[in-house]
Amino acid sequence: MWEFSQSTCTVSEDASCSTHVHLSLAGGFSLVQLKRLAQAIIYFEPAVEALIPADRRANEYARSNWIENKHLAYKNLSRGQSVELIEACRTERDTVEFRRGAASSTARDVFKWVEFALAFLQASIQLPARGALASFPPNVGGLKKFFDSARLIEDPGMRRKSEGRAEPTPVKLESLSKQKTEKLHKKIEKDKHSNPMLDRITDASHKGLI
Repeated sequence: MWEFSQSTCTVSEDASCSTHVHLSLAGGFSLVQLKRLAQAIIYFEPAVEALIPADRRANEYARSNWIENKHLAYKNLSRGQSVELIEACRTERDTVEFRRGAASSTARDVFKWVEFALAFLQASIQLPARGALASFPPNVGGLKKFFDSARLIEDPGMRRKSEGRAEPTPVKLESLSKQKTEKLHKKIEKDKHSNPMLDRITDASHKGLI
């Protein structure tokens, strides 16, 4: 697909573009696995923030799972308190969404993000308990050790200083232009009603194809 696209088109990107990767487990996720994944996302956010391009920071399409969450930082909960709140959850949701992936303009860029997403998911659901997160510093080096501990892959596209970390910046939605606000609201409404990829996966699952 990329060979054809790059031979016939000019591939470009901007701050509203991103790479979406949909991951699922055969048989679905257990409540504990979903908790570990959500907790790892909150815990390692400073490391991920240091890795993503500048245009994905303070981006209305890539808001923080912690600082922009009305149940977490909006209620002045620290990251640690947020992890504990997730642990107390007793019900499951259909998806966990993590919108930090940057735009991809080559097949190599896509594979980097796919590799990162797979490594993060698998390392997260292998956590024996939420307390195990504390053994990894919430920086780039700690995130790499987190992946290494799951014995997955050698280097999921992380080549920055190991101590690298950054805190997310809240998105001031009220400061967005009218055009950007309308575009964001349309995207949110569209996501509420349908996710074509998830619809196809569900359909294929019901037909016994996957």
